Amino acid sequence: MKTHGDKQYISFLIGSAELNSEHPLGIAIVEHAKSQDCEENFGPLEQPDEFEAVSGRGLRCIVDKKHVLIGNRSWCKENDVGIPEDAENLLRSLEIQGKTALCVAVNSVFIACLGLADKIKPNARDVVSKLHEMGLSIWMVTGDNRRTAAEVARQIGILAR
Repeated sequence: MKTHGDKQYISFLIGSAELNSEHPLGIAIVEHAKSQDCEENFGPLEQPDEFEAVSGRGLRCIVDKKHVLIGNRSWCKENDVGIPEDAENLLRSLEIQGKTALCVAVNSVFIACLGLADKIKPNARDVVSKLHEMGLSIWMVTGDNRRTAAEVARQIGILAR
């Protein structure tokens, strides 16, 4: 029997939790879980029970009789999940790299950090540069946190305000 600390089992839980997600990050999580061969050891990803998603926060559901929570720090706090200091440092590091940092908890115990990043289109920096040359002021509006947004803006040439 695999334990909660097993990466494949964690991938199975997370992939199952996101199975019906239409969000690009959720779809990426499912694809990653499938690429980890976790279905070989645990069977096909499961439809989650008691699924609840809160926009801009995260989700919670039951997979394999375990309560799974995936989301941001606020979502963890709302659900009484403590984030260890070393995990908090990793979450900040992921954000500074321009990644969306997510927390994962099973049965109210923090077990993992996820760092996900959208691919920046190859021509994004050139487009922003041309818009600047035209005298336009460029703004970026995002639901991500400030650290992630600042790094993505820096990568494509949007000046900090």
